[in-house]
Amino acid sequence: MSAKGTMGALAAGVVIGAVMGMMIDPLSDKQHKKICKNASNVFKTIGSIVDDVISM
Repeated sequence: MSAKGTMGALAAGVVIGAVMGMMIDPLSDKQHKKICKNASNVFKTIGSIVDDVISM
């Protein structure tokens, strides 16, 4: 197996492991609310950047 294939398999394993870990151990309500709040702020920031670019 080549080094590129090995690194790809390793990366895929890490991603699959992270997803399985989140499915098995769901977030607490406090963590879930914090993530939703941060995601909302990210989308607001992206929206304002897009508006600024369009208005240029």
